[in-house]
Amino acid sequence: MTSRNRNSFRLFFRKLFIGLLACAFIVMAAVSALVVWTFEVRLQRWPIVIFGAPTTIRVGDNLTDLQYYARLTRLGYSKGDSISLDPGEWMQSGSNLRIVLRYSPFIDQGVIDGPVTLSLDGDTIKSIRLMRSLQEVKSFDLEPELLGVFPVKGQTPELCIPVKLDQMPPLLLDSVLLTEDNRFYTHNGIDIVSIYRAIISNVQAGRYVQGASTITQQLIRMTLLNPEKTLWRKFNEVILSLGADAIYSKKTILEAYLNRVYLGQAGPLPVQGVHEAARNFFGKSLNQLDASECALVAAIIRAPNIINPFRHPERTLARRNMILGLLLKYGKISRDTYEEEIAKPVQMLRASFSPPRASVFLEVAKQELRYGNSGADNGRNFFATSLDVAMQAFAETKMRRFGELGLQSHVIIVNPETGSLLVYLTPASEKWDGQGGNLGLFAPIALIPAFTPQRVSDPLYTLASQVTLDVTDPRRMAFTEAFRLNRETLLSRITEVIGSDRIVSALNDFRIRAKVLNGSETFIQPMNPLEVAQSYSALAGLGYTRLINCRRPPLSIDLTRANTPDEIRVSTPAAVIFIVNSLTRDGQNSQDMTDNPQKLLLSPSCIVDHDKRGVWGVAYHKNSLALIRIPSAALNPKLVRKTILEILPSPNLGFNKDFSIPSGLVFRKLCAESGLRATSTCPKITLEPFLTGTQPDEWCSLRHEKAQKTENPQKQFIRPR
Repeated sequence: MTSRNRNSFRLFFRKLFIGLLACAFIVMAAVSALVVWTFEVRLQRWPIVIFGAPTTIRVGDNLTDLQYYARLTRLGYSKGDSISLDPGEWMQSGSNLRIVLRYSPFIDQGVIDGPVTLSLDGDTIKSIRLMRSLQEVKSFDLEPELLGVFPVKGQTPELCIPVKLDQMPPLLLDSVLLTEDNRFYTHNGIDIVSIYRAIISNVQAGRYVQGASTITQQLIRMTLLNPEKTLWRKFNEVILSLGADAIYSKKTILEAYLNRVYLGQAGPLPVQGVHEAARNFFGKSLNQLDASECALVAAIIRAPNIINPFRHPERTLARRNMILGLLLKYGKISRDTYEEEIAKPVQMLRASFSPPRASVFLEVAKQELRYGNSGADNGRNFFATSLDVAMQAFAETKMRRFGELGLQSHVIIVNPETGSLLVYLTPASEKWDGQGGNLGLFAPIALIPAFTPQRVSDPLYTLASQVTLDVTDPRRMAFTEAFRLNRETLLSRITEVIGSDRIVSALNDFRIRAKVLNGSETFIQPMNPLEVAQSYSALAGLGYTRLINCRRPPLSIDLTRANTPDEIRVSTPAAVIFIVNSLTRDGQNSQDMTDNPQKLLLSPSCIVDHDKRGVWGVAYHKNSLALIRIPSAALNPKLVRKTILEILPSPNLGFNKDFSIPSGLVFRKLCAESGLRATSTCPKITLEPFLTGTQPDEWCSLRHEKAQKTENPQKQFIRPR
């Protein structure tokens, strides 16, 4: 070979070597970039798990009003049949109700777990005792119900809440490592010894019986590669695993794996990671798992749909016991512990996920929580909202009486004190193109100027004022009766007396968009159901409310704070609002209520009105406000009224039970026929509020025979007090 040829060969091999080095560098750079992106970006993106509101149980609450047993059933709790109860079981013995609460991720926010005993007097809770600490408390929060999941972009919804490796029990780590990768801390991402053993076993069996994937390979496969078994996928898996092991610590890889591994289903949602496995399968936190439960979680990893106690109990038991044997063999548990744990039956909670119809609420919550693809705020990817799932399900059931119209209706329940949106049922499309009701829908607010004194010498209307609705009919009646008989005409006459400007000013104070047209006509601009509920919420709160929101209700509300961004305070005195609420109060004629003015605060007010496209119903008391909007103006108002009062939560539930009557009010028992002070012969008596100094002092003189027309009719609209 000539010198020239030798130089050519050297140059060729030099270029080949440089090319191979360049290719190796590019491959290494690509592998490193992909691995870093996986660990630093993809594995840091978590789905947002959305829960309803935790149910607060207080001393003095009524279990029936709380729908307590219905709530437990929805959460998947069952009635136990032994003294020893497991998480998710309850039992009533005499006047004691015992329940073992399951673990909730909101335990750091006051949602407790473990055994609790409620002492009952009938259905009323007399005391609450936490059995772990033997401490009596005034209240506790029952775990919230899962509403849904906002997945990471490009992924399907999954239950996945991450935890740090040092928060996982050592026995769980040992169980996983002994069964999935017992040489995890000694290999470099792939296990040559395990590969050799797997090849021998598969050749001898003539089929695939054993795999050799390390934990690192499994993590790469579940996050970057597809599950199909091909040589090309296996090659990529090996290369990327080597890269991951070279760049990241064993602790980082193991933590990522245990937070992402698939462990079965909770209803329609896949369970990813050991945290959600412990919560959904055992009702416990990770640090509460015993040795048999740690072994069972590790057993499921191999084949979640096959090693399942509900489908294949014998396979599940055998593999769990095998893992317990490994823990004993390697000295992770004692012989006594092994004997105790292996004797336990295999038990897992059955999935009870039955999500309510809350898709629109979830979209509202998504915007309010500022959910993004990068993950959750404050390092947390799970949130409790304000939605009361039991109330939502109850309201949905009641609306079925309207058939197809019920599915096209809006139902809203709000806590005025907190602004919390407790129920939100809407049609599939949230776009609102309807009307906001006529003036009659806002009649109590429109009448506020009629009861508000401008000067001490001004004449005032009171609930006992005698009015005439029609100049051709001289019959006079009490203001309250006139409101109930012909609200539209009464509003028209009131407008003539006090002027449209004052009515519009009162409406605007309650955030009702109104204006005066043609010098005298009051025009209400279109308002969607949430806006209507917001306005009425201020009435329910006697002039105070908060902006309607989807956030979990706070544990306490400080009403002394002023001018916070999310609160609404109207200028109308609370005493005047109390009076206008009495116009629409339901059940105010009961004898029991005539002797207790404070009960008027808890007696619901209700108003039903319609526009051209549908009917509105609003009911409220100090604790709650309920609104329904049905797209049909032909419905029976009595049925709508009945439905809205059934949906309205009990006044005995709520954040504040220490209600007080607003200052500046006095109460009188009135004859419903004459509007004057009732005597012992009056058959129908009402208890009515008055601003101090405006109460009637004249006693009823009627014999309460058949009503006759007045001989000398007075055409004046206002009778001086």
